[in-house]
Amino acid sequence: MVEKEVLQESEISQVQEVQEPVIVQSPVQETAQTNVAQSVPQQTSASKDKRKLIILIIVLVIIVAAALLASTFLLNPPQKYVFTIDGISYQSNSYAPSEFFNEFKQNTVVYISPKITGGSSQFLTNEMQLWTTVLTAKGIKTILLIRVEAPGEIAFCQTNDGNVMKSEQISFEQCNALLNNSGNAVVAIEKNASENKVLLSKNRIDVFSTGNDSLGSYVNFSVIKQMFPDAQEILDAVNIRISGVNASSGVPTNSGASTNGDASVDDSASDTNVPIN
Repeated sequence: MVEKEVLQESEISQVQEVQEPVIVQSPVQETAQTNVAQSVPQQTSASKDKRKLIILIIVLVIIVAAALLASTFLLNPPQKYVFTIDGISYQSNSYAPSEFFNEFKQNTVVYISPKITGGSSQFLTNEMQLWTTVLTAKGIKTILLIRVEAPGEIAFCQTNDGNVMKSEQISFEQCNALLNNSGNAVVAIEKNASENKVLLSKNRIDVFSTGNDSLGSYVNFSVIKQMFPDAQEILDAVNIRISGVNASSGVPTNSGASTNGDASVDDSASDTNVPIN
């Protein structure tokens, strides 16, 4: 009986040994498993570095975009007042157009300052004459301050100092001091702008027109009419007077002011600084 139990225990032990075989790995398998185990941390580290690089690139893109937006805002800040009149944008941080023009026309002296590259043109001359004629007719003295542009900057200014028989060259510094003095009333005229617009600031009107053609005269005359609704009648009276003088002296007369917005003044006149009653 005892022998039988011992035999059964021996058989059970043999069965267990059969059920738990020993797995013997080859050297190749062991090496492969070791390499896999080593490569997992390496892959994890590379993945982390890649994520850091992507995050860094995103941060840099955001910073550059923010800088561009900030510079655009600083160079071209949004205006508080924006009005479109006759297809022209009037912009100001401080004034509505009617309020500004009512204040501006109280000045007794106004600087007319076009910016030119090289010699003047018929249209530029006409724009200056439009302003000088109407302002003078209203009893406002005008002083021409022509900014002559060299490549990329203002080289010097030419002025008549309020005397139509005078022409004097002054330095850029002298010119800039006059234009940037808030106590001086200034009409600054610029062509070849990106859009037709008018900027209104304290004692200053900046008139921008696209292209170097008669459009500039239209834009400037539109601004003048906002300040002086009878501007066309003034130009008509001036042209009639000039035509009469030229006819009596035998001087040919150029075309005068039109009534369709392309206002002009007969440029055969030597002096428009005569008030029109």
